[in-house]
Amino acid sequence: MSQGLKAQGTRFKVQGTRFKVQGTGYKVQGTRWILGAVLLFGAIFWVAGIPATTKQGVNYQLSTHNIPLYLKAFEFLNRHAHYTQLARQITHGCKDDEARAMAIWSWTRQHIQPTPNGWPIIDDHVYHIIIRGHGKPDQMADVFTTLTTYAGTDAFWQALDVRPETTGTDVLFSFVRIDGEWRVFDVSENLIFRDPQGRLASIPQLLEHPEWIRHLAGPDREGRPPYEQAMARLAPFHTPRFLRAKAQMPLSRMAYEIWKRFGFEHEKRGQT
Repeated sequence: MSQGLKAQGTRFKVQGTRFKVQGTGYKVQGTRWILGAVLLFGAIFWVAGIPATTKQGVNYQLSTHNIPLYLKAFEFLNRHAHYTQLARQITHGCKDDEARAMAIWSWTRQHIQPTPNGWPIIDDHVYHIIIRGHGKPDQMADVFTTLTTYAGTDAFWQALDVRPETTGTDVLFSFVRIDGEWRVFDVSENLIFRDPQGRLASIPQLLEHPEWIRHLAGPDREGRPPYEQAMARLAPFHTPRFLRAKAQMPLSRMAYEIWKRFGFEHEKRGQT
């Protein structure tokens, strides 16, 4: 009887040893997971600390500043979140593209004032223009078209040098795609191009009826943008391959960077 018990005890001892060996295997596997996690986080922190650059223009003088990559990525996502939230707030309750565009037009006109004479002209991010609450004509157009695009309606702006040999006057148009047609705005001059019935006019309609432009903009006078000449230069009309505002969106920005990496033509700001 005692021998049988002893044999049974031996069996239990062997089984216990087997469990001990298995436990050691788990311990080794757990160590590998911990080591892998440490290496992964180390790689992430190393990549995050890679030097990156950001650019800022002050009085048309461009300067480059070094910042860590993690900070540049965080600021990019932070701006994207603010654009998304602000566009959603402004267009709350709007039912169609025209209503959204007009809501953002009104907000831009109310919240982005012309930069006072003598103040420094700072050119960096659209979000900073919104925070400052003032900007030059191109910056006002940038705010309008960026928020409109974030609201789900494609938009961009374009500056046309119409009379460089005399006054250097630019006409700065903002274009918004509504009901399949590009509609025309001038944010800084508070001008929306409409037909005689008050509906938003398309570019083909404005090219066909220049008298609508004269009626809306008033008689030619000193300081008045030469809209008729500028509008004539829109035939044929070309849109950018990639909308500037969409480069503020993470997924679209990735596609844009890949697009540039393969050597496609880089679209300059505000140009087609």
